[in-house]
Amino acid sequence: MDIQAGATANLFALEKTILARNEGRDHPNEGPQILQDAARRCSPLKAAIDTRGDIGFNDESTDTADFLPTATASARAPSPETTPP
Repeated sequence: MDIQAGATANLFALEKTILARNEGRDHPNEGPQILQDAARRCSPLKAAIDTRGDIGFNDESTDTADFLPTATASARAPSPETTPP
């Protein structure tokens, strides 16, 4: 699957999942079936599901910090009320 097909599959899956949620469906539990139904109308999504085999909804963040926070001094200018005349 190339990049364009993967992007199409992701977008179609996202749109169908949001539509299902907006229609009041229990998308976390019905998600695999929602995507299976959507794959009948989107061949890149069908190919992705066939390749992956399983469909999971993992809500854990995959973001990780790639930096270390460091303390810095405030760079605020003094307010006019605290500046001596």
